[in-house]
Amino acid sequence: TWVDGEFLAERDIHGWAQMPVWLPPTGETAGFHRTHIDRAARAGLTTRPVEDTIRDTLEWLDGWLPEIKESRGFEYKPGENAAGVTREREEEVLAEWHARDG
Repeated sequence: TWVDGEFLAERDIHGWAQMPVWLPPTGETAGFHRTHIDRAARAGLTTRPVEDTIRDTLEWLDGWLPEIKESRGFEYKPGENAAGVTREREEEVLAEWHARDG
């Protein structure tokens, strides 16, 4: 379900925080995810499955030196850290979104 960015912000759900990778298509972030990669693809750019990127990013975070983790105020804990909103919060916001139209 598509939900308006302002509606999400009113419920304290923001791009790049509670909504990883998503940024609202307005204001300073307008067009952020609309970059054409045609030229790069013609030059040989390849992509890989998002699952691989996520797995490798988590492994990379886990490999940070403890002092770096501490200085950034972050430590990845498998099963504890999660990106985005909880499933319960998502369901709540979607119910509000669908209810607004009556």
